[in-house]
Amino acid sequence: MTKQRRKTSRTDLWFASEAIVTYDNWIIKGFVNNLGARGMFLETLQKIPVDTDVEVEIIFQSKNPSKLSDIKGTVSWCGDKGIGIRFTKIDLELLRECMTSMMEG
Repeated sequence: MTKQRRKTSRTDLWFASEAIVTYDNWIIKGFVNNLGARGMFLETLQKIPVDTDVEVEIIFQSKNPSKLSDIKGTVSWCGDKGIGIRFTKIDLELLRECMTSMMEG
């Protein structure tokens, strides 16, 4: 079993959420598999080199779609099914509001 190295937990998302990741004049899209205050896993076949700085926008799909933008992060790892991103800047209050609205609606 792989040892957990995260300092905070992530939540596997039970609703559709898409992310747009921008870096070095490139844009990739994928689905958010899990999300926490310090990072996320993006399901995508596209690759971004580890240690690359990125900007992220997350679109939560629901009856009332909401968006979380102006997120900055660094690619922490890259695998066959996607990439792990460690956040360096995120509005935690807005993240909490988006997650709460998804649970309510």
